[in-house]
Order: sequence, then C-alpha cells, then structure tokens
Amino acid sequence: MQEPMPTVGGEDVPRAERCEPQRSCITDFKFSPRIDAKGGVTIIFVTSVWGPKPNGKAVRDCHVCRSTLSAEFDIPPAWWGEHYLKASSYFGFREIPQSGAKQEGAASWCRFKVKHTASLPKQAEADYHWAKLNVFSRWYKAPNHTVVLIFDPEKMRKGDETLRDEFERSLTDLVGEEDLADPFWIYPPLVDFVVRAQDKAVWQIRDLVRNIEKSREHRKGEASILQSVIFLNMYNVQRHAVHVCETLEVAISTTEWIEKHHDLFLNGLQAGSKSAASKNITNGLLDKQNFLTVLLHRSDANKSRLNSEIGLAFNTVSVEIANATKRDSAAMRTIAFVSLLFLPATFTSAIFSTTFFKFDDNSSAWEVSGMFWLYWVVAIPLTVAAVLVWYGKSLPDKLVRLHRRVSSLFGQSERRSRGRDDDGPAREESTSVRSWTEKGPTGMC
Repeated sequence: MQEPMPTVGGEDVPRAERCEPQRSCITDFKFSPRIDAKGGVTIIFVTSVWGPKPNGKAVRDCHVCRSTLSAEFDIPPAWWGEHYLKASSYFGFREIPQSGAKQEGAASWCRFKVKHTASLPKQAEADYHWAKLNVFSRWYKAPNHTVVLIFDPEKMRKGDETLRDEFERSLTDLVGEEDLADPFWIYPPLVDFVVRAQDKAVWQIRDLVRNIEKSREHRKGEASILQSVIFLNMYNVQRHAVHVCETLEVAISTTEWIEKHHDLFLNGLQAGSKSAASKNITNGLLDKQNFLTVLLHRSDANKSRLNSEIGLAFNTVSVEIANATKRDSAAMRTIAFVSLLFLPATFTSAIFSTTFFKFDDNSSAWEVSGMFWLYWVVAIPLTVAAVLVWYGKSLPDKLVRLHRRVSSLFGQSERRSRGRDDDGPAREESTSVRSWTEKGPTGMC
C-alpha cells in the first residue's frame, strides 16, 4: 500500500504540502488526525497487500486487511461484497457520530467505470480497456481532515504512469479550508476526472464510427461488397458504444445521488451555516452532471450513426445478392430455352429410333409394330411415378389444403342456400307484424 500523505494548512497557502510516497503493511497501519490541526488531506493508494502472511493476495480476499481498514476508516461490511465489486457505478454516504476513540464525521464511497477503446482498422476487432475509479472517503469533522482511499489505482487508465500524480493534483491543488469543512468537497474533482475520461471514451467511439464511414467510400470500387464489409468489426464497435452509453447513464445517476446526499447533509446543518464553498460544491456537481448529459447525447448519436452504417451495409449486401440471383436466373432461363428448343426434336428422334418403327429400303415402305402400345404402357406410368416422387413430400399437404378449400366452398354455398330458405318466413312474419301494428290491436286503422 502506498501512502503519500499531503496536508493542507495555513491561512495564506491553500495548496497541499506533499510527502514522499511510503509503503506500509495494512495490518500495522494506524491513522489518527490531530484534532488541533486546521485541516488536511490524506490520499492513500491501496495497490496490494504487504506482509509475510497475506502477501500477494488482493485486499478484498484478505480478512485481516479488510478488518484493519474497516476499523480505521469505518468502511461498512457490505462495501466489500462481490456485488459492489462488479457494479458499474454507485455512491454511498453515512454520518458517523462520536463514539469513544472514534471521531465524529462522515464516510462516503463511490465507483465509476469508463470503457476506453483503441482504433485498429486493419484488425477485425478493437482493443479496449475498462478504466475503474474506486474511492472511499473518511471525513473527520473536528480537524476538518479528509482521508481518501483509492483502490486499484493502476486500473484507472491502462499504461499511464502519470495518471496517479494527475489525480492527486486534482484533489489537493487549490483546496481551501472552507472546502475541507464539507465532506463532499472531493466529489467535484472526482466527477471532473470521470468527465474527462468519458469524453475521451466517447470520441474514441466516434473515431471508430468515422473509420467505418470512410471505409464505405473505399468499398465503392471493389468487385464484391461481401468480401470487403467486416460485420464482426461493426458489431464489436456497436458493443463498445452500448457500454459507453451505459457507463454514462449510470455516471449521471450516481452524480444525481451525490447531489441529493449533499442537499440532505446541508439541510441537517443549522440555519445560516451553509458556506459559499458548499454552494460552489453543489454548483460544481451540477456542472459536471450537465456535461455528462451532453456526452450521453453525443454517445447516442454515435450509436445511431453506427446502426445506420450496419443497416446500410446489410441493405447493400442484400441488393448485391438480389442482383447476383437475377443474373443466375437469366442464365438459367437461357439454358431452359435452349433445352426447350431441342427437346421436341430430341423426343421425336428418340421415338422413331426405337424398334417399333421399320423402314424397308427395297419397298420404301414404313412399317409400325403392332406392339407400339407397349411403349405408352411403360412410359406413362414411369412419368407419373417420377412426378409423384418429385412432389411426394409436399403432395399430402397440397391434398389437405385442396380438401379444405373444397369443403369451405361447399360450406359457403350451403349457408347461402339455407339463408335464402330462412329469409322467406322471416319476411312474411315481419310483414304481418307491420300490418298488424298499422291496423292496431282492434284491426282498425
């Protein structure tokens, strides 16, 4: 665990004084801010567990580590759960009363996830990385001291060693004493960090979509669109775009919950004790929420553009398949016409070449065998059998449909005739009733 401990102090110097990074074992770690101090910030990056027994294990898998951190910073047991580890985003807050050695204050925790992608147009799929921000904060009211625990900082951005310093500066630079009196002061810079990461993620998706749109121009000169369109690449980009939209939506929801908890915290204070710093914290959260909403609309536009490209590719391929089928159909029609052209002559030649016909050269007489009927006796049944074999599978269904159609026709004709028979008495009855009504019950008009 790395333990850089910058502090904030002094009336004229609101910047943090940085300490050298240290490595320590969680099981031996103790933290207690001085009550007489005016204020301070401690940032702890929890990267791994040191010590002979739990060495090499993740913090969540080490019972001793969890117990130590929970006791020192009042981390709720549910926060260590698997569902919190897999969640895309969340926020929690609770106030901690004075109890023995435990100082009065508040604890809050949040998590954000951002999906970054890399444009690889020559490959079938795009590389991606999940950037994760997992923060727990403990605020001590009396000394106005805040401890920020950042878990797994190496997962915030892939292969970027300067990110930790950048993130640390965003929490410690230009922090005043009035800001430290509000436990929510850390969240505007935290959400701003998420906004910048989400902005990069949205524009990465935009670049991938733009590459697909540009590749459509290059496909115009190719012989076959089927060989040039990479549908797998489109679906992978679409999957990334859906994830970016999801993380933006949950980030907006989490920011709203931070604002609600901040309002509840301020409403619990005495009347007139709301400082300008607290109001600026609310304004900062609203500003970040608005920017996240703008990015969400941009991400939705990227997804719509990508869906349009996928639909256009499918329609273009369908048109090409239809044109190929049309060309094949024209070729088959030519073959069928040639076959039909030679079929009558071939059939006639085949019949007259049989032994049923005989031509005598001496007498120049044409003789037909009396057994010529045998040809038709054999040929006709074989033709019928071939037709039955060809339509054998679908013939029962066709017979059933034919039977139903005939039955429905007979049923309709029967109902019509029955209706005509029933109309006669009905007309007579209605006529008699009408005439009786006109005459009245006495039979007189």
